[in-house]
Amino acid sequence: MTDHIPFEIQEQIMKRLPVKTLIQFKMVSKPWKSLIESSEFMADYNLSQSGPNQLFIRYGKRSEELKYVSILDNNTFPQHRFVHSVPESFKLLIRKPRVVGSSHGLFCLYGEYPSELSGSYPDGNSMLIIIWNPSINKSIALDVAVRYDLFTSLIGFGVHPDTLDPVILKINDFIPSFEVFRLSTGVWTILRSNLPHESMEFTLDGQVDVDGFMYWITWYKGASLIVSFDMITEKFTEVKFPKCLSSKYFSLSKLRESLAVLEYFKEAEAHVCAAWMMMEDGVQKSFTKLYTVSTQVALLNTVPGFRNCGKPIVGTRTTVVDEEHEYEEPVSLSVYEPHSENIDGLEICGTPPFCLFVGSYTESLLLLDHPDNHGKPVRT
Repeated sequence: MTDHIPFEIQEQIMKRLPVKTLIQFKMVSKPWKSLIESSEFMADYNLSQSGPNQLFIRYGKRSEELKYVSILDNNTFPQHRFVHSVPESFKLLIRKPRVVGSSHGLFCLYGEYPSELSGSYPDGNSMLIIIWNPSINKSIALDVAVRYDLFTSLIGFGVHPDTLDPVILKINDFIPSFEVFRLSTGVWTILRSNLPHESMEFTLDGQVDVDGFMYWITWYKGASLIVSFDMITEKFTEVKFPKCLSSKYFSLSKLRESLAVLEYFKEAEAHVCAAWMMMEDGVQKSFTKLYTVSTQVALLNTVPGFRNCGKPIVGTRTTVVDEEHEYEEPVSLSVYEPHSENIDGLEICGTPPFCLFVGSYTESLLLLDHPDNHGKPVRT
């Protein structure tokens, strides 16, 4: 039957199919396999992808095996859930991997890699960086040298907006120097420092990739700053905080394809969070306050992410513990309704920050043209 349909029309039809169907179609014919595995088709598929939005959640307690689940983010939420099996490379790590971030259906994680497996590095230790596409159950593991330990080498992750090439930025030490890794080249390139201020300190609170930029919260002269890294020009730029922000405690998140800043503070002895979204007007960037999250039935602990409709996913505890152990207690994830201040539980618990991650997720074909090296990391 397909012999009567022009191949160009077949290609347009395939761009509208789910990833799992495309994987099956690779087995139908050599022309289809060649098309689906081509870099041009994968790029067009990702850029035109209009599949259902999903939430991707990693959760669990420190003493338990972590779970990875995606939930359809539509009017059926949160009924339709899919549990993902993790790559073999996760099992090579000494401790649970930290989630760096997500972009275009890819997730980046890293953790400590046993020296007897990695070999000895003359200048330091080793960590394993894993780029994972749950849609096609494929991962790329990179054995990377770090100085001293994981906490003196920070990792940023994003996908180039034009080429869809996965990009890793390694920040060495607290007086930073930089190296950039592009999966298409497979090599690290030393990047000349072009920070807006000298002696800036990058925090361990994680980073966010939005529309070709990686964003971090940094410290400079006792104040918090947002710094962006342009994956096209490889330039750093300061992003101004809203002037009316008074708290010293912030985190970054992504709401749809915009940067969100979460400001944590106390108000009448309650833990609350103000959510701000970055707006762009040409080259100018400003922030608009969306709402304040305040729960009366439980203690607010964190706001790790958002639904596509804008409702925040909040982590709450029903009991108050000593502040020294605040992050050792598991929290329950719920959806918060800003207008009514109601919270609807998801029946998901985790221990922040390392055992809890929430991010938006869309199926992707990225990594399909790369061999899966699970269990045999590439040394870079």
